[in-house]
Amino acid sequence: VVVPKRNPAGIKRLEDLASPKVKRVITYPFKLSGGRGARQAFEAAKIWDAVNQKIFTPKVPDQAKQLLKKGQADVGILYRTCLMESYIPDKPPVVEHDLVAVQTIPQNLYEPIYAAAVLVKGGKNLDAARKFLKFLQTPQAKQVWLKWKFEPVEEETKPVKLSDKTPLFIYAGAAFRPPLEEMGREFERKYGVPVKFNFTGSNCLLAQIILSQQGDLFLPGEEFYVRQAQKRNHILKSEIIGYFVPVILVRKGNPKGIRSLKDLAKPGVKVGLGDPKACAIGEISEAILRKNNLTEGVHKNIVLRAAMVPELPNALRLGGIDVCIVWDAVANYPWVRPAVEIIPIPPEQNVVTACPLAILKTTKNRQAAEMFLQFALTEGQRILRAHKFTARDDLPTAYAKVLFSPTAQ
Repeated sequence: VVVPKRNPAGIKRLEDLASPKVKRVITYPFKLSGGRGARQAFEAAKIWDAVNQKIFTPKVPDQAKQLLKKGQADVGILYRTCLMESYIPDKPPVVEHDLVAVQTIPQNLYEPIYAAAVLVKGGKNLDAARKFLKFLQTPQAKQVWLKWKFEPVEEETKPVKLSDKTPLFIYAGAAFRPPLEEMGREFERKYGVPVKFNFTGSNCLLAQIILSQQGDLFLPGEEFYVRQAQKRNHILKSEIIGYFVPVILVRKGNPKGIRSLKDLAKPGVKVGLGDPKACAIGEISEAILRKNNLTEGVHKNIVLRAAMVPELPNALRLGGIDVCIVWDAVANYPWVRPAVEIIPIPPEQNVVTACPLAILKTTKNRQAAEMFLQFALTEGQRILRAHKFTARDDLPTAYAKVLFSPTAQ
């Protein structure tokens, strides 16, 4: 918690940010690690509602400290290292005199923010790089980290364990199975809370939530389903964790010579699409057909309506269909990719969907549910990328312009 030198608002600790005396709080953008950590701390300290409207996040993170120095905010949530700066090589850190840190936020209020060093594939001097990586973990290097106000990671540090071990139950779209199961394993290893899943079509999941009145989190393949659950008062909060970009999928060799969406309407082409009454890919596929005036022509060729998106590449591999529309991530499943060819749908013809992870009001372990949501927004992003999913910050600008709007239907 950093304030200008004279501390005009009299701030001594994080909870003071809720005071009416504090008019403006500055921190890093919430999509960055520092901003996410700040928000987690506000929520854990139960002051989020009081400070939400006061928060300002500059587009350029480095501006946060400069704006605070200029008196354009009463307080900032910044990295401690920002108070120790030097632009002179081989000189000691220069202490920042215009700003004062009044509190180091307790680490139990936010997810640890790690700086990682990695070896780059294809590096020209990997032997030296390995030595440097090893050096970074030595006592000598530790003293350098401490001098610059970093917190060295201790090898014996154990993951935080949550006191409530009640398992989390997550309703998730079928396409999310590979990355979400990995997230579940990582989360349980780190926090000691088991994670159980129900994978099926998004519309079926919504019906189950409404009927069962049970569960902790909901991750459908499209924002529409979270909106519907919200209208029925089932949602506490939600965050976009990634995106699905629809693609055309054909068998290896493309025997039907399909090159674009309009080819799905050619005579003799067997088309497989998701069932719009059961899964998100079905709804989005219909939106794509409407957008390109192909509904009537393609509907004549449909021989399969799948309840879940993984059924479509299965049918394609077995020869039951010639072509289908699936999510980009599903097309890159390890058991799918070698047997198919991917035909991208141009942005102007496509309809992209955001994927929100929502905490349900029926959760029996609110703390663990909150932690899993934050895990999905931080370490989970790495897991999504490893499984070829489009992570929260990775959607190309051209596709961002064609996001599906639930209100348009």
